[in-house]
Amino acid sequence: MGRSLWCVSCPFVAFQTVSGGHVQQGTKGALLEQSLIPPSDQEAWTQALEGIEHAFAHGYDNCAAFALSQDQPSYLYSARCERGRVAVPVTLRSKNGHTDLVSPYGFSGFASVGMIEGFEEEFAAFAEEQGWVCGYIAQHPMVPLRYFGSDRAGHLNRIAYVIDLSQPVEDLVRRLSQNRRRQMRHWSHSDLSFDQEELLAFVLGEREQFYDARSAASLYYFSDATWRALAASSDTILIGRREKGRIVAASIFAWAGEIGDYLFNISVPEGQPASAQLIWEAALLLKQRGITSLTLGGGISEGDGVAQFKRRFGPDSHPLISLRQVYRVGDYRALCQTAGVSPEIGSGFFPPYYKPARKEA
Repeated sequence: MGRSLWCVSCPFVAFQTVSGGHVQQGTKGALLEQSLIPPSDQEAWTQALEGIEHAFAHGYDNCAAFALSQDQPSYLYSARCERGRVAVPVTLRSKNGHTDLVSPYGFSGFASVGMIEGFEEEFAAFAEEQGWVCGYIAQHPMVPLRYFGSDRAGHLNRIAYVIDLSQPVEDLVRRLSQNRRRQMRHWSHSDLSFDQEELLAFVLGEREQFYDARSAASLYYFSDATWRALAASSDTILIGRREKGRIVAASIFAWAGEIGDYLFNISVPEGQPASAQLIWEAALLLKQRGITSLTLGGGISEGDGVAQFKRRFGPDSHPLISLRQVYRVGDYRALCQTAGVSPEIGSGFFPPYYKPARKEA
């Protein structure tokens, strides 16, 4: 079978379904070990990430937690040779008997150390030989993308807001908006809760109503087991706000190495204003742990209220990059034709055959 890569606007990558197995492969003659580490092998997953700068979403705890709320399996793809290593978590999905790839929940993407010559070609050939049609990877804004250069990477129409925790606290305060500094005068540390069991109980009891009120996508309706697993990780922390003796808001934060992430906020209506204080308190705590950045994510759409809320913390702006690639052109076009959608790859929904075409009136 010929090896070809069809990429209209930006690349993505794919992997091999060899649970725990290893393959010696190198189209350029170099010895390259590639494997897919299953969620049942926590030790191998952790070892594959050692020495590689990565985020919480790359780690076993994150992927194992969200696997409890999905039917599709997630793996850690690992490639290594003498000069470099690459790791990226992936979820395998099936559509009409064909498999494609997507990032597990959270920002992860390609994490690497050193350099693997010809990795893009190796990865594309690997994907095609396994029969995978296409894939979509969302790159963490603080994890360097050493492969698939910017001339081939697709930028989403959104940006991520990242607080630079390497600055002195007084500089962090100066970067806050005037409105945010005004709010700080009314914040009391005595109103905070760090009781993980109490906060988890609040999240489990309130999260469905919270997401219902916002008409959230079904993606956010995670199982109790997922929330419990996230809370149990040694690399997460819950911070909450108490008013009149009861919890009214709780936020979850995570970290890996020096990279911190804001994961979720759950609140009752009267607790909504507390989310700003919880982020600020988390930023200070993470800074004390030696973490140098806190990624807040982006807005639902650029410039919306969520984005404005995050900008008031004075963060830096980083592009959110998605990598999209097609490996089996014939299968991809056939799936798009069946769904009645265009096969063109742009900044919109990908792969397009997951989104049915609109019927003409």
